[in-house]
Amino acid sequence: MNRKGHLPLHLYTDKRTIFWSTKKEAMPSHEELLLGILVHETDFVRGLRQMGIHTIFAHSPQAKGRIERLWRTLQDRLPKDFKQQGICRMAEANAYLEQYIENFNRQFSVAAKEETKKYLPRLPKTKVQRALSHRYWRTLHHGCEFSFQNQRYVLDEEDMKRVPDTTKQVELAVYDDIGLRVLIPKTELCVKAHPIQPKKSIPKPKHSEEELRRIRQENGRKGKAHSPWRFY
Repeated sequence: MNRKGHLPLHLYTDKRTIFWSTKKEAMPSHEELLLGILVHETDFVRGLRQMGIHTIFAHSPQAKGRIERLWRTLQDRLPKDFKQQGICRMAEANAYLEQYIENFNRQFSVAAKEETKKYLPRLPKTKVQRALSHRYWRTLHHGCEFSFQNQRYVLDEEDMKRVPDTTKQVELAVYDDIGLRVLIPKTELCVKAHPIQPKKSIPKPKHSEEELRRIRQENGRKGKAHSPWRFY
């Protein structure tokens, strides 16, 4: 949609869990409250907001019924079209969808009162990727270290110099294609983080009883009676 310049200004949805958090204990984060968000956002809705798309939730049964009728139409027609076209593989189905959408819109679309199309301007690919990434908040420890999924990470030395001294929390953006990135609040910084390899512990050599007896005889054993601290 973004590539064709068709990002919508508004998105009218129902309250499925991908759009609306159903957890009663899920409260807005501190950062969301500062932005005026009173309901905890899902990752998808947060990504829409960062792209400039406003989400409108349907509350009435009539509004929810529209999308149900659309799904019923698609579920009834699309499998039959697949059968007529001899499509039985996922790649073939995805390739056919482009043609199917055009045919469906030509048959069922309704002319708008205003012909002028109102879409958001086309966004850079990096902004869309950043908006649609999974987000997590983590505390930034001394030395610009943080923990994520049982692994400790650290920023590059050059990036450490660019992070404000007052930064205590960072936002992690996890992408399916480019991996983990660290977003510094109140800045435009998007930096990489490297995993810290745990130190290998060197096991202490185990001595036999004879070796321990010999080591004690060579070094001597000072008891409490012979301790130099006893005379002070």
